[in-house]
Amino acid sequence: MRQDTSLMSPLAAEQLTDMRGGIPRAALEIIRRVFLMAGLLTSVWLALVPAGGLLRLQPADFAADQERYGREATDNAAFGNRLTGISIDPAEINRGRGTLDEFIARQTKDRLVQVQGQEWDQLYNQVADNLEGRSTSLNQHLSHDTGSSYLYFPTNHGPLPQVLPKVTGSDPFTYVRIDGGAKPRYMEVLYQRPSDTFRYAPAWLLYPSRSIAMWFALAGVLLYAFLPWAKYAPEAVVCKRARAVVVPDLLGAVMACAFFAMPLLILTREVSSYSDFRVLDFSDGWGWLTVILWAFATGGLSICVVALWYATFGLLLLPDGIRRVTLWGHTDWRYSDMTGVEPAVWTLPRWLRILMFFGALLNWRYAGTMILGASRQALGIALPCRNGRRLTIWLEHLQAGERIFRALAAAKIPMDAELKNIIDQLSTEAH
Repeated sequence: MRQDTSLMSPLAAEQLTDMRGGIPRAALEIIRRVFLMAGLLTSVWLALVPAGGLLRLQPADFAADQERYGREATDNAAFGNRLTGISIDPAEINRGRGTLDEFIARQTKDRLVQVQGQEWDQLYNQVADNLEGRSTSLNQHLSHDTGSSYLYFPTNHGPLPQVLPKVTGSDPFTYVRIDGGAKPRYMEVLYQRPSDTFRYAPAWLLYPSRSIAMWFALAGVLLYAFLPWAKYAPEAVVCKRARAVVVPDLLGAVMACAFFAMPLLILTREVSSYSDFRVLDFSDGWGWLTVILWAFATGGLSICVVALWYATFGLLLLPDGIRRVTLWGHTDWRYSDMTGVEPAVWTLPRWLRILMFFGALLNWRYAGTMILGASRQALGIALPCRNGRRLTIWLEHLQAGERIFRALAAAKIPMDAELKNIIDQLSTEAH
């Protein structure tokens, strides 16, 4: 790439390609978008990734359970065969019979954790008092299910880690027997993963990091907005910042965040109750959904890359030539090398327009959008040079782009008659 400093004063080069403090403008624009996307994607992750599991607690009332089982067994024995034709298991019929101690022994067989201590006594009393209306200290732990009598807790709450080895295996339910008082007390403990808890558990427990998520999003947006923006040389022609840079950045960020969030929302609800929440778990196929949707999210990132290109693009109109500055560097084009000015029109490739046409036939809802997209054109000018190079300038997003025409006319570059009429009209309007 040829560098010719005679085309541009050092001050102009600094204003177009560098920021205050000596940070290159391209580097600063990259950092700006890294902060924006990192802040927003981190915020989405913290807001939507659920806790791996929660423990649902309630005191066990074996006397009421025995009575209910006895009543159901009697009804099944009397009407089950007659109404359904299904034989009733004798074990089910006898399930509620016998003494209360015998019933408790049958219910807790192979699913019992025996504990003691002040922490367990305090937890049991708090749970019982809250569910029976004697206290409101744990109301923030209540299930959202109408009329439910459950309280949800994180797995590391108080003494609960002692029961985790029992409930995180094949059977997520157990009874906890609390010894040390006049008689043992029992509590039901059920370990539930996100697909079971998202309908019932309080949001602050289901999404433990949500409370700090907004700060990452706010930090990303503020850093994007308040990092220094370039101040251009008077002879520079640049892209319109709002239309060509800021709006595409925001659209790309929204698109990337939307597709990034989709697998988190879907997996929270759909993954098996017996599977841990993992966004890249391919054992049940859900990992492929994550890969596909996150691949779509890169489409939003690509929009931000295009905005980055526009943010770092500029043309310096100097007495003896044009310097084209891009993300990758700059190239010089002397007026003395240019042989003319020609109109340039860019359209979508034919094969892509054909695909969009068939896409409109397959889905009529998007026909209008596809037809408009297929017919879209970008207008500009081409400047062929004697050495075979060709400078093409697209005018759509340029601010004060008419200055390019005036500079070419002042340099007496031969140009297309239609373009000359446009320049004459612009000159007349300027005066």
